[in-house]
Amino acid sequence: MAIASGLLLKKMENKTCKDRVKGALKSRMEDLRTLNEADNFETEELGNLGDYGLCIDFVPEGTFDNPREPYARYQISYGGPSEEFRIYGNGDVEFWFLDWFDGGGELLDGDDAALIKEIVFQGESWDSWTAQRREEAKE
Repeated sequence: MAIASGLLLKKMENKTCKDRVKGALKSRMEDLRTLNEADNFETEELGNLGDYGLCIDFVPEGTFDNPREPYARYQISYGGPSEEFRIYGNGDVEFWFLDWFDGGGELLDGDDAALIKEIVFQGESWDSWTAQRREEAKE
């Protein structure tokens, strides 16, 4: 089994985040749809939808070297690799797969984008959600 694990690891080392992002997105969306449709938003295997990711936060402009604009972040995992959903003020929803100086993103649409917005905003609008987060940041 150690040889098989080593071969899988070696195969992944040769892939960029752009090569891996679609598979990661598919897996995360399957989990989130399962949790969203489950009784009490919970399954034995995945736990509770409210505990699925690490955090939901606001990333203001100027936080990183080149943010295109502020965004709401639903961070699923951190480290190598990291996975997160980003929601922008224009309504775009992206999934990002990031791993040590490399990254790949995919634009979501339709039901997938709507589900992420519902999880993050819970019925609030972009304007009210971001205004509240900006106020919290001042405190």
